[in-house]
Amino acid sequence: METLPKIFTGQAPTKSQINEGVQNVIDLVNDGEVNPIQVATSLKAIETAIKAIKDGIGEAIEDEAAKESGSTFERDGHSYNVRNSSRYDYSDCGDPVLTKLTEKASDITEERKDRETLLKALKKPLSVVDDETGEIVEVYPPVKMSKTVVAITLAK
Repeated sequence: METLPKIFTGQAPTKSQINEGVQNVIDLVNDGEVNPIQVATSLKAIETAIKAIKDGIGEAIEDEAAKESGSTFERDGHSYNVRNSSRYDYSDCGDPVLTKLTEKASDITEERKDRETLLKALKKPLSVVDDETGEIVEVYPPVKMSKTVVAITLAK
């Protein structure tokens, strides 16, 4: 059986140690000593693992923190603060004002998307009349900004 990596069993690194390690990896890639695709794939695997581990040990973390006498404590120089994180679910409130506002927001979002679709289709500037002021304004196609990305799907 494989043992846990030292990062999980030893003292957690500090921000400066993390930054140093990050810069080391960046330098190794930029200097051509490490394959960037291999690093990107490893990062994707680490992201996947981090989410799964956090989801799987959340309750154990809370239990361990509950052993401390206060809501704030330190271990190995790292600070911890136990606090509630709240969010509200308005779906069953039955408030007609909120329902109308939510519908308006949805309608406005849909109108905005429709307008963005129209603007994306423009090949050259277009003169339009502002419905509120009656003013004729020149509307330009949006600037298309793109960047190449490499999507990674991990093997099963």
